[in-house]
Amino acid sequence: MTLKSILISFFLFLHYNLIFSQVSGYLGKRLFVNLNMAACPALEGPTASNGGYGKLYGDAEKSFDITTKFGCQVGYAISRRSAITFSGEYFKTGLVTYLKTPSISGSSFNAYDEHYLFYNLNGYTFDFGIQNYKLQKGAIAPMGKYFSYNFFVTSVTGTIVDKRTDYYDPTVNNHAKLGLNPTYITGGLGLEWGQNQIISDKILLNFALRFNLTLGVLRVKDFDKGVGSLDVRNDYVAYNEAIFKLRAAERILNHSLFMVKIGVGILK
Repeated sequence: MTLKSILISFFLFLHYNLIFSQVSGYLGKRLFVNLNMAACPALEGPTASNGGYGKLYGDAEKSFDITTKFGCQVGYAISRRSAITFSGEYFKTGLVTYLKTPSISGSSFNAYDEHYLFYNLNGYTFDFGIQNYKLQKGAIAPMGKYFSYNFFVTSVTGTIVDKRTDYYDPTVNNHAKLGLNPTYITGGLGLEWGQNQIISDKILLNFALRFNLTLGVLRVKDFDKGVGSLDVRNDYVAYNEAIFKLRAAERILNHSLFMVKIGVGILK
């Protein structure tokens, strides 16, 4: 074999190995799909069945509960270091608020009925994430330890499951309509520290700690100021809308601020 042939063979071998070393994915598998659940203690509530502070809406005591999320994630390794993910999640929680309506007795301009309301919130979150894997620690997307940045949108819809009204006029047993549309949409940012383990080259197990910041909560002070400037009798619908959005922003933030997540899926 001539020197030229040896050099050609060497460079072909080197070129082949360099190309192979840049292949994304575990054993060339880039696509992964998993089902996941996230949970954390609800120390103060409320949850879907717990009005908070150990009180159910039926007055029964419940000192401990958890908040949960269930979802599906689709990911794709775009390089050895990175993967992108798309997720959809569902959660159900509770919201306690107090709203007002003008008394229909009309006995006084400042007469209004007060309503204690316990809502069930049905929420959906849609999430886009960028996972970064550390090759120096033996990871290769989508296997091993990662850190991810996430951008999400959350929408909730409220359903009243318990309502109590204190009437301004005790002889009246009816009140004006609350007038609000119990829906709220907000965006947010998430950070996730996790690890993917792969079993039998096709089963993916995920363990992660997730931090979420819903940006709507940054407007809480603005909501407070806005509510304070509203007149209950002349604009009580706007008042109730503002109160609901304020409480929903707080509830969404507290529901999933810190969560432990586990998931299982397949690698293709």
